[in-house]
Amino acid sequence: MLVVFYDGLCPVCVRCKEWLEGSAQRVPLSLHDCRGRLARARAAELPWLGRELVVVSDRGEVWVGPRAFLVCLWALASWRWLA
Repeated sequence: MLVVFYDGLCPVCVRCKEWLEGSAQRVPLSLHDCRGRLARARAAELPWLGRELVVVSDRGEVWVGPRAFLVCLWALASWRWLA
């Protein structure tokens, strides 16, 4: 599983979140606002939280910004080829 932290106040980020949720996933994505309880509990120490897209794997790997977006594409069934 991948946990994706996005900016819930950014209209583009919210639209991307909705798109990710509606897409077939090969790797499950759990999407959370960077200001939420899970973000504070699990990723508060990450300096990019709230400024960049952040993806955290269940093994503790972290991707930020454009790399995080590529990981999200990799998790989707129809976009893995591009990532």
